[in-house]
Amino acid sequence: MKTIVHSLLSSAALLALASAAYAGPSFQHAQMMSQIETENRIAAAGLVPLSKEDPAWAAKALAEYPLQTCVVSGEKLDSAVGAYDYAYVQPGAAPRLVRFSSLHSADQFRKDPAQYLKMIEVAEKSRSPVGA
Repeated sequence: MKTIVHSLLSSAALLALASAAYAGPSFQHAQMMSQIETENRIAAAGLVPLSKEDPAWAAKALAEYPLQTCVVSGEKLDSAVGAYDYAYVQPGAAPRLVRFSSLHSADQFRKDPAQYLKMIEVAEKSRSPVGA
């Protein structure tokens, strides 16, 4: 009797593993496609990965960035984990550094960039010396 029970349990476990293996790649594929779609929306909104910008400009912009938190979510920008750093590029305007805690925050930014850029500008002004 024990052998039959063990055999049934083993069969059930193998079936569960086989099902998970079959479902796994399609779930991973869906996640990957979702991330690609998000990155495409972000790029269409004028957000360019900082790594694609001039390194000298990027270093200066990072050094001068006034916020220690994500402009969208308010989460702390963790240097150990890494922030999502983008240059917001619009025709006729200088690029602006915008730092996010996640791709989701970058995706939210694209819906109302003016609101978030204003928050960065206010933070910049509060850091400037009086009379500057």
